[in-house]
Amino acid sequence: MLAERLYQGMVGAWKATVRQPLATAAFRSADLALPARQDGSFALDAMRRMLADPAASRWARISAALGLSWRRRVDAGQPIEVPCLDLGGGRAQFLILPAEAFVGYQLCAQRLRPDAFVMVAGFGDGAPGYIPTDQCWKDGYDDSYCWVPPMIERLITEAMARALGSFGGQSPISGGNR
Repeated sequence: MLAERLYQGMVGAWKATVRQPLATAAFRSADLALPARQDGSFALDAMRRMLADPAASRWARISAALGLSWRRRVDAGQPIEVPCLDLGGGRAQFLILPAEAFVGYQLCAQRLRPDAFVMVAGFGDGAPGYIPTDQCWKDGYDDSYCWVPPMIERLITEAMARALGSFGGQSPISGGNR
């Protein structure tokens, strides 16, 4: 039943598609400087100890190496680029977010450009790991594959607004979306 509903939705969307000639294409990119998580097992000494511990699991050592690599990058002041391809003078936007940004960020990007079709992809830069919304942190989110600290949604939203060419007020991400 679900497969049939999905199929009918896709058929309906295809039939409703309105084609428009592509007259222009532009590219924008915004720098995003995210901080590094530093608490508990994300402290430099803790990650160094884990990486050096031959008795630690392979995943624990890999995670420590990833965390140390991210920390080195943050400390060097190397931002992440948030690129956006603008098609048709703003009619369609293709935004690429870093790492595994939660779906709440895509919904926010769509609110930042309600006048456009906005498509968002992740993994433009995998270094930060998971990037939860502020609400997810408030709901108790915690994962070892996340090298950014809680409550950085504003930084990401501001970078998305710059990349999307949305210079009005920032739209907050609604709670609970992951």
